[in-house]
Amino acid sequence: MEEDFMKLEQGNETVQEYTEKFIEYSRFAEHYISSESRKVERYIWGLKPSIREFVIAMNPITFSLIVDAAEVTEQNKNRQSEGKVMEKRRWEGPSSNFRGPIAVKYDNRTEQKVGEKFCTQCRQVHLGECKMDPRKCYKCGEMGHLSRSCPAK
Repeated sequence: MEEDFMKLEQGNETVQEYTEKFIEYSRFAEHYISSESRKVERYIWGLKPSIREFVIAMNPITFSLIVDAAEVTEQNKNRQSEGKVMEKRRWEGPSSNFRGPIAVKYDNRTEQKVGEKFCTQCRQVHLGECKMDPRKCYKCGEMGHLSRSCPAK
């Protein structure tokens, strides 16, 4: 068990799994981690390199702080890797029914394409004249009636 403790590394395990093994095996090798600083140092060098570098930068001095720092670092790395996973659209070549640039909506925000401007009346991005005049019919564009009662049906 003492030898297993000296060879212990995180590998593909989570920080929590590594910590549990570290605590379990350390009971058999207490003379190797006789002080808090030696325990911290031994724990750090068993972490994955990608987590180790961030934990070292945080410079925690107690075992409980080092475990917390490692868990937070692991959670942040997992969030970052989830954010990078994006599905790519397949390009289908030039389209014959291309209508020009469009506004793409993400989370109720309109992303503006280069050269387009937001309409001051409807606060959307569109080409041509804004049809959002409350006094005009949306179908024919004439004044005096609404689209539901448009005579040009």
